[in-house]
Amino acid sequence: MAVYGKQSSAERKFLRDFVKLRRKQILEDARSNQNLQHTIARGTENVAKVTSILANNPDIDFENFTRGEAQKIAKLFYNVKSLDDRKIGYIYTLVNSKYDEIEANLQGMDRTEEQVQNETINQFDAQDEVNAMEKRSVRQESVQRTVPSKKRRNSLDIIVEENKEYVRTTRLRKRRKEK
Repeated sequence: MAVYGKQSSAERKFLRDFVKLRRKQILEDARSNQNLQHTIARGTENVAKVTSILANNPDIDFENFTRGEAQKIAKLFYNVKSLDDRKIGYIYTLVNSKYDEIEANLQGMDRTEEQVQNETINQFDAQDEVNAMEKRSVRQESVQRTVPSKKRRNSLDIIVEENKEYVRTTRLRKRRKEK
């Protein structure tokens, strides 16, 4: 090892190899990150492609998706006649992992212009209903502040009645005492 700041040839070689290895590792990390981003983008494109294949081929049973259905999609997806298991497996995994997204896309394609208009009208109706309910609740709150509630009114009535009864009994007692 180093004695008084000098490096042996083994140390220099070790540091050189270490720096090379570290640079290589940094480059690999950058490439894998770039590959990951590319894979994510490609996966989104593949989902769109599978969705269009399913929309254009009603004979493929999407609800009961099996490996045979994946093979039909893979033939159309890769546009080849012979497939290997890896490609079929990719399509099978893709459809199963993105099932909800593909189903939502298919339902979006099935909607007609009239359904879209009805949905927007329903959204506006629902918003109007929410606004009306908010106005009613604001009105009710203001009324509750000014007029006592039934319970409060009833409790006040009871107190008044008890008070009247007390007044009557005290008057009767005074009259009895006077007699």
